[in-house]
Amino acid sequence: MTSIIFRGDYLAAVISFSGSLADFTKAEYQDFILVKRFLNLNELDKNKALSEISPASYLDKNDPPFFLTHGSADEVVPVEMTRDFVLELQKRDHPFEYIEVEGGKHSLSSTRPKKASEVFSASMAFFQRYAYE
Repeated sequence: MTSIIFRGDYLAAVISFSGSLADFTKAEYQDFILVKRFLNLNELDKNKALSEISPASYLDKNDPPFFLTHGSADEVVPVEMTRDFVLELQKRDHPFEYIEVEGGKHSLSSTRPKKASEVFSASMAFFQRYAYE
């Protein structure tokens, strides 16, 4: 789940729980279900199409801060996607917070409820910091 936070008419922050924020141009992500569901790579310029659906392709200094969390044992969206996105944010010296939940699966609340509660509290603190700044 990814949420965006608006303040007035501009985007103030992004919160993503186990989001598929991948660079889909990477070979290891081209078989991901979202790629298969939304793109017919046989009929498109493959590299262009994959770049266009890759969130990292759009990162720039005007983007809001990101709060990211992901379970290390996610069976739906590979945690490596978020780890890679974090590396892209770091390369750009972009503000973010990242909490990786050891052993958490796609639904943190069902697999690591206590930690999920802590992550939710951290995301709400992040929300408060950027939504009302």
